Amino acid sequence: MFPWCGLLVDTKTCEMRIDGCRFAASLATDNVILQGSGWSALSRKMKDFVKPRCRQQLLFSSFVNSPDTIRINFYQTFMLCAQKTLQYLKRSGGASHAKHFNFIYRIAYDTILYSHSLISQSRGELGMDENDFNLPYCLTLKEAIWLGRHAFYTMLDGSSRDLREVFYELGNMPVDKRNVLLNASKMALNTWPR
Repeated sequence: MFPWCGLLVDTKTCEMRIDGCRFAASLATDNVILQGSGWSALSRKMKDFVKPRCRQQLLFSSFVNSPDTIRINFYQTFMLCAQKTLQYLKRSGGASHAKHFNFIYRIAYDTILYSHSLISQSRGELGMDENDFNLPYCLTLKEAIWLGRHAFYTMLDGSSRDLREVFYELGNMPVDKRNVLLNASKMALNTWPR
């Protein structure tokens, strides 16, 4: 892998991945500062964080990446988003009530939908017509929801058990290709610097 502009380029396949070394240790949470207060500021910050990654066409283009790599990139985007969210919760005193847990879940879910929308818009800007049957792989909304929820659930390990259970219960939805998505999540975790 060759680091380039915050990305890792696979020198054998030319696939692009997120450079996790840029976010290793405390670097993932260095800039968790919210303008404003409360949940709307957290929602805005989560979307501000995922936006540049989801608009990065090299990460989600099937002309460059295999479907597995696209799934890994999405999963790792939400691993980082979850880390930043957890850091904010720690700094602000955390969420202590079930209604807070549900609200955090809704913010995360909304951020997942927002991210998928940005990726879809980027595909449209490339002139890709979704009615074209020769269209290369595109991350589906169901895949994005499952991967994003699972990334949050995984990153919540060791934090509030009640909050983690909300992500498990609400995120435990049936999805096509569950084994493929589980495999992508394992690869995302295994290739991420600790």
